[in-house]
Amino acid sequence: QATETCTVFMEGKAAKITTSLTGKMLLATYPASCGIPNEEGVRIPTVQTGKFKDANIACAFIAENAESANFEHLVAILKFYVDKSIGVKSITITSSPDSHIANYDGSTAGQYNTITVSTPEGCDDLYDAMPDNGQDKRVCYVAVDRRSSDLFANSLTFECETSTQGTRTKTPTSEVKIEKGSIYNVFMPYYINVKVSD
Repeated sequence: QATETCTVFMEGKAAKITTSLTGKMLLATYPASCGIPNEEGVRIPTVQTGKFKDANIACAFIAENAESANFEHLVAILKFYVDKSIGVKSITITSSPDSHIANYDGSTAGQYNTITVSTPEGCDDLYDAMPDNGQDKRVCYVAVDRRSSDLFANSLTFECETSTQGTRTKTPTSEVKIEKGSIYNVFMPYYINVKVSD
């Protein structure tokens, strides 16, 4: 019947949180922005930041009087290369109509088959938007919901808008099953101009 945002702190090698909430079962979600108040589940947004800290979505059900929690990853994470030399402006992931990959569009919950990451205002491209706090700025991360029906790589289409090569699109031919808790590299068909001198 209530929500609370908790800050994780380290005590030795143990990550800890404290809460004033009580009940027979608590649901904890990470990151906090992915929590759905008064519902059993988490938000997997249709609009994402590309930052690993936002794509690493997990939850834990905590029994009454429990003193520990095991978080389970609910998503697969897709990695895209967004080096400054390419100038990636946006990434769009689309799944087949019968496979939803997100469940929250910013205002309502539902079943959605498109996720986008766009360059925020004030940045030239996604490279500029990635954090400097340990994440490789050349890599963008996208969370894909993996809690329901099977999802295979060849049911996804990737579209990257770039300032150097226009819009690049790829649909994988692989039948690899996309599993929650796994990270997958997405190889886009970028090219590099090479000048050979005499």
